Amino acid sequence: MRTIRIALLFTFAVPAFGQVDYYFAPVSVTASRMTRVLASETREWLVLDEDAIRRMPAQSIPDILRFSGVDISRRGPVAQADFSLRGSSFEQVLVLVDGVRMNDPQTGHFISDFPVAVQDIERIEILSGQASSVFGPEGFGGVIHIHTRTPERTQTRAQLRGGSFRTAGGWMVQSLRTGRWRHLLSAGREKSDGYREETGLDAWTANVRAVFQTSRLHWSNSLSAGRRDFGANGFYAPYPSHEITGTGIVQSALDWQAGAQTRVRARLFGRRHDDEFVLDANRPGWYRNTHRSKALGAEVQVNRFFSERMEAAAGAEWCAEALASPRLGDHDRMRLAVFGEAARRSGRGILVNAGIRADRLDGFGIRVSPSAGAAAAFRRHWRWRVSAGSIFRQPTFTELFYDSPSNRGNPDLGPESGQSIDAGLSFRRGALSLDWTLFGRRETGPIDWVETAPAVWTVRNLNDRMLLGMSLGAGWRRDAWEFRGFFQEIAYTADPGLRSAKYAANATRTLLTVSAGWEWPHRIRPLISFGYRRRRMMPDLTLTDLRFSKSWKSFSLHLDIHNVFGRIVEEIPGVPLPGRYAMIQAEIVR
Repeated sequence: MRTIRIALLFTFAVPAFGQVDYYFAPVSVTASRMTRVLASETREWLVLDEDAIRRMPAQSIPDILRFSGVDISRRGPVAQADFSLRGSSFEQVLVLVDGVRMNDPQTGHFISDFPVAVQDIERIEILSGQASSVFGPEGFGGVIHIHTRTPERTQTRAQLRGGSFRTAGGWMVQSLRTGRWRHLLSAGREKSDGYREETGLDAWTANVRAVFQTSRLHWSNSLSAGRRDFGANGFYAPYPSHEITGTGIVQSALDWQAGAQTRVRARLFGRRHDDEFVLDANRPGWYRNTHRSKALGAEVQVNRFFSERMEAAAGAEWCAEALASPRLGDHDRMRLAVFGEAARRSGRGILVNAGIRADRLDGFGIRVSPSAGAAAAFRRHWRWRVSAGSIFRQPTFTELFYDSPSNRGNPDLGPESGQSIDAGLSFRRGALSLDWTLFGRRETGPIDWVETAPAVWTVRNLNDRMLLGMSLGAGWRRDAWEFRGFFQEIAYTADPGLRSAKYAANATRTLLTVSAGWEWPHRIRPLISFGYRRRRMMPDLTLTDLRFSKSWKSFSLHLDIHNVFGRIVEEIPGVPLPGRYAMIQAEIVR
């Protein structure tokens, strides 16, 4: 309790992240199928715009999320990372890039294999809480939606970075506007020797985008690809492992204003992920896994505007997934879904929205996910909200079919499902924002790995469980001063079986992030970020990061010092993170 009281005091003494950097998208929001911001008022969601991202001491997308209230478990500074929202497992968070699902059917450990770089991002939307009625599987804890940059004018951006562990990288983004067409080409590469044996990295990304836009039509076509060759020492077993992953996304998306009251959106996409894993890099022929997963999907949605106060949406989605793997076998599955949602604001200002989605899953039948919410303003600067919905997730191919001396899948697994509810209050006045949320989640048949013999883990559906939690977010920014932060406390039901479950046993109870920035003479801007995490079965974790920035008209320079106090910590058991390290980056925009 003393830790909680101190954290609460610190959060309000140094107001923090909250939702100062809202970016209200003109077309859609992750919190809803609505094309307006209408239904998002009933949910807890945060939008980080490009300016907010640029101010963070972040070299990767997981870094950005770590400073934004997302629970991150990293396997090194720029290697793989697992995400958690509201006490979820890493498999229970849905990640999208421009609407394309990044969750791999093989395993959620690939969720951070982004084929885009930080330099490509326009904004990131983070929705906390249930999302199955909008997006289907995986939306237990929430959704992280990354939107890449749409070129607005002809421009060249270049960045160089280097620092500890002989890290060096460079990126270039070239945009071109010709008439109604907008083009973008982005490419970058980064290399590092790593901070211990088999933790080096050699990674690249490349993106091509072409957008045709008129007053009533927005047609976007994109191709994104990325490859990571990295040391995976201790990632999944106590060996100096090595891994190579590659991700590619191709997409064509159409947004058409068909009439004054009708809008049509359609999307066709494909995604491919390749993985080669060597258990012991010193004996590469001893144990090697190779996997290739593919996904092909299409979606169509129609929105109808009945008035400024009422909107409805309906649509359908299809997705086929396949895996080719000598270790897991060859498998495929298909998902069909139909969905609908409506939102209406009454004359008294009360907003009500409801949605429902039905997914037909190969091998698991039909899953129906309803949701509902309400919100209203009161006393000028205050707003209340409440929402509830059903959630579900189907097992990954690894959970179903993996077989090794230390990890064994279970083909008899059933989906995990549940219900989620939250209620909140928000305050907005000038530069100050406060947000308070209470939430609860009941999980039926949660999936986890259980130690069934010494050093042997088998995946199972565990006993039903519940969690209750609360979060506080706050933010204040004026002129050169900026304070941001996020606090979350979660209580889990007591279950003796959880002590032997690999991921539930290490779930986070307390999460706190605080950052403060100001301006020195000569327009040098320091920013300090502090993070604290208390987990169920592991030591507490604290990290402090610093950024010093200096900007000119078209040139900027940043010095980042990570883990300022040099603590050796583990966000994932058996994988120590580096002590203090530094990075410097320079960017020019012409």
